[in-house]
Amino acid sequence: LKKIINKSLFFLLLPSTFLLVLLELSSRILVSQNILIDIYKYSYEKISRDHNWRTEKEEWGAWHKPNYSDIASKECFNVVYRSNSEGARDDEFIISEKDIGFLIGDSFAEGSGVNKEYILDSKIESFSKFNIFNLGSAHNFGPVQYSLIYEYFAKKYPHKILIITFLPSNDFSDNDPSRMYKYSNNRRYRPYYKLISN
Repeated sequence: LKKIINKSLFFLLLPSTFLLVLLELSSRILVSQNILIDIYKYSYEKISRDHNWRTEKEEWGAWHKPNYSDIASKECFNVVYRSNSEGARDDEFIISEKDIGFLIGDSFAEGSGVNKEYILDSKIESFSKFNIFNLGSAHNFGPVQYSLIYEYFAKKYPHKILIITFLPSNDFSDNDPSRMYKYSNNRRYRPYYKLISN
């Protein structure tokens, strides 16, 4: 019985392995011919390192250079990033008759790879009475940073609403020290953490 089971497993695994290898090879060929998109080529880490408008001088770390403009260009997008005098990817923060709201989050809030008119803050402004100040930032921006950036801007601008975008797949790990101090991340400016005895 054991021999029969082993033979059965062998004949099941052999075609499955062959199929997986065939799929991998065919997908590589299709990507090389630009028929399929290589999702890793457009991953967050690579996009964030391609432009020069990022800075890590603020107490919350990842942010943008004030009054800066840069172009992020890939095969699937060509976007101009502009920051205001506060360093936010938004128009100038002006207190007007409209109620102010804050949008806080990571790359979704910032609008990585997306033109300004399609970012969440622009969409909310188009159908509401609110002037939404976009405080989103990519580049390992998690809940600790959300809290720090909110504390900073809440003192400067009276506001009525707060919108937080939250992505469970990375927001739970953005501030995990075991991930933060590995590989290329270990030289990042992280003023909100102090490493004590490992």
